[in-house]
Amino acid sequence: IDVQLPSLTLLKFLAPDAKWPDLPFTAAGRLQNHPDRTQLGDVRLTLGDFEAGITGDIFAGERFELNIEAGGPDASQLEPWLGRAFVPEPFSLTFRAAGASAAFDLSDIEARLGKSRMGGNLQVGLGTPKKVSGSLASPFLDLSQWNTGDAEEPPAPAKSSSAYVFDDTSMMWIKDYGVEVDVVLNVVEIDRGNTQLRDVELGVLLGSNRLEFAPFSLTGDKSGTLRGSAVLD
Repeated sequence: IDVQLPSLTLLKFLAPDAKWPDLPFTAAGRLQNHPDRTQLGDVRLTLGDFEAGITGDIFAGERFELNIEAGGPDASQLEPWLGRAFVPEPFSLTFRAAGASAAFDLSDIEARLGKSRMGGNLQVGLGTPKKVSGSLASPFLDLSQWNTGDAEEPPAPAKSSSAYVFDDTSMMWIKDYGVEVDVVLNVVEIDRGNTQLRDVELGVLLGSNRLEFAPFSLTGDKSGTLRGSAVLD
């Protein structure tokens, strides 16, 4: 494979309604067909300043075993595609994906964004409902860029008094989210800018119309601790 395009917008005819980035694109590597699989050999992709690499095998029956890595010098440039603002810091992501299109494992996850680090293993199911389970761990998370301080809120408009303690407000059932989650997160240190949290452990269980946070514990920067659990059924 050896593809070089001055702009990815040249492929707009394939999907006219899609937002194709006006960035140079290259693809290089080796695809080798075998009777039982297609082998990807050091496939390298670039889009502007972003780079990605893929090696592994794709089998019949939509099965795959792939090693994937991606990264770039400025995560804030991902906002147009991810719909979320990120800090302008270098980022990288590596993991191994194995399974099929309906269910697969993401193992040896290593994610970096600036000084933040995160790793672990996840199992993903794309049936009905969708399922995500596994564990993630981090030695350090820098959340200081998202700390905007305590902004003053405008006064709430006056409401007519109600005869009920709780208003008759419709609520979404947990099952309406269409996803089940069973993930445990451990973080050694979190920097929030105005405070530091240590030894954070959080388990999230979502499913069967039940939301549970257990275990839940953390230590503050002045050695205060908080431990407990919460269940919404």
